[in-house]
Amino acid sequence: MQFIYLFFSGRSDNSVKNHWNSTIKRKAELGFFRDAAQSISIDIQQFVDGEVDFKCDVVLDAEPVTPEVLRPEKSMQDKEHHKAKQKTAAPPPQRSTSKRESSSLSNSFLPCSKSSPSSGTAPPAVQVDQKKFADAALRMIAEDMLPLCFVEGAGFRSFMSTISPEYNKLSQRAVALQLYDEVERAIKPQLIRDLKSCLATMKDGESAIHVTVDLWAGAQTLPVEDPIVVVQLHFISDSWQLRRPIVAFRHVSHKNLSTCVSRELEGVLLSYGIFPRSIGYVLANQAKEALATNNLFCDYKIMCTSNRGEPDGDEVLAFLSDQMSEAESPFSELQMGTRTTCAARTLQIVIRDALRNSRVVENLLSQVHNVVAFFKSSPYWSEVLMKEYNVSLCPSSSNCRWNSMMLSLRRMVQESVWSSIMTLLAQARIEASDTASAPPLVMVKREQVIDILGLLEPFEEALQVLQGNGVTMSLIIPSLIGLDKTLENCVTNYTHFCKALRTGLYTHFQPVIHQKDMILAAVLDPRIKLQVPN
Repeated sequence: MQFIYLFFSGRSDNSVKNHWNSTIKRKAELGFFRDAAQSISIDIQQFVDGEVDFKCDVVLDAEPVTPEVLRPEKSMQDKEHHKAKQKTAAPPPQRSTSKRESSSLSNSFLPCSKSSPSSGTAPPAVQVDQKKFADAALRMIAEDMLPLCFVEGAGFRSFMSTISPEYNKLSQRAVALQLYDEVERAIKPQLIRDLKSCLATMKDGESAIHVTVDLWAGAQTLPVEDPIVVVQLHFISDSWQLRRPIVAFRHVSHKNLSTCVSRELEGVLLSYGIFPRSIGYVLANQAKEALATNNLFCDYKIMCTSNRGEPDGDEVLAFLSDQMSEAESPFSELQMGTRTTCAARTLQIVIRDALRNSRVVENLLSQVHNVVAFFKSSPYWSEVLMKEYNVSLCPSSSNCRWNSMMLSLRRMVQESVWSSIMTLLAQARIEASDTASAPPLVMVKREQVIDILGLLEPFEEALQVLQGNGVTMSLIIPSLIGLDKTLENCVTNYTHFCKALRTGLYTHFQPVIHQKDMILAAVLDPRIKLQVPN
């Protein structure tokens, strides 16, 4: 402590000692400066060479004294004795040299001295706003729909250590807790208030809120993962805005699945203050089954086949192949609201049933699907097709759409493309070393495929409308009527298949077009009621 005061301009040896004994030493023993000590790093070699840039986060903030106090006592006495002759005593040359040597060091304390309080307490090291950092990361994950484990990735952590190494590393658990805290403290209470307000405006609060239940589940014999229940609410707010918040993602057990689904849904609704009498329509849907039913428009077993640059293809196939049996419905114990089904999925069931009654059409479609599958699974011939004919039948899995198969078939039936593909298939058949690598036999003619596509394209257009992002309930009846009229006027060689499609529409949708709510939605939709009838 003897020479510390030399490095602090305007402070005496006694003031430094007093501040050390009365304040800093006691706080140091209590561990107040442990974090600050860890943030100080001194290169000893640079210190020996005289190149050290000394930094310290602890500020000695005693009251400054005048420069005269820094002089020896003998000089002060001489000053008082010769006050009339000499106003100030010259400091010793050695002392001035020491001050000049320490001037650059004392300047490094100026920012800390300005921000330090006059109470004598030393502020800790520069604090980073870790919560603000976690909030920003959570907002990024939500907006870009990233998994929570993204913050534990090597790339993200390397990026953060480069731009802001002072921040602590985030973990998936920390982000999940942050998300839970945001939901429970802010989002959920506000949503509960909105739901109560909605129920208060309705007569007795009956049938004011509608529910969508999605179930992601596989076979119960060899379950790959636990089933997941997703719950979404639909209601009209006080400002006449359609609200559709997703309120739950819950894991359930494979055992007694129907009971678990019913109990989980009831628990979610009660947590938001919603009782069964307030539930209107309940749309229950098995999401993985819906993807499998869509195989005519996009066969994921073909479109997601593992290929060069697409290592996740096998995982997608394993996930989609793990389907539940149709013997028992997992929604059989739902005892609330009015059960309804997805119109888009019902249209796919209509096509599936019609194909089962028209084996000829099913066989022809199978042949052209096999052609697409061959080029998808063969990088070599797919590359030859692109280089020689500038044709690609298969998009990458990342660009796969719900109607990717239909897009491939429409491209395939173009006259120039069809002849190129047939030529290349013949060449591949000659060069094949075994039957496993040989391309499929194609007996179907281009005109036959065009005829079948003409019957399926009206369904594709209807599905595109009904699966839109907007409100599509009012478009169900107009889409069904328009679809039936198109099939009625369609000229085709496959009349049996066309008749089966129309019969399926009547069978599956007859109850739907007579529902009062469906009729009101269609009649009151300004996009429809202002149209001049035919």
